[in-house]
Amino acid sequence: MIEMTFEQVVQAARRLRPEQQAALVKSLQVEPVSLNPTRRELLAELRALRSAGAFDRVTSLRNRFANPSLAYVSDEQLLAVIHEAAAEWEPDLEEHSGHGH
Repeated sequence: MIEMTFEQVVQAARRLRPEQQAALVKSLQVEPVSLNPTRRELLAELRALRSAGAFDRVTSLRNRFANPSLAYVSDEQLLAVIHEAAAEWEPDLEEHSGHGH
């Protein structure tokens, strides 16, 4: 492979015929990344990555750092506790806003 500076590449590209320059520009263009992917797009990308073996050599971190004293807690119980903690401020908000009891 030939080592070239960026400026040398630009100079070489300027010597191309217009149709070759257009083909070069097109080949270098990258599709823009969506900053707001949909759930469907994300799941499709995940399936593609799994199919391509992207996660074959990945070690799961599930329960790796778990507290042994919480081993009896199911995923459903954990989600319920998280939801309860996330919503426990709502009665206080109602009380202070004058909409409470």
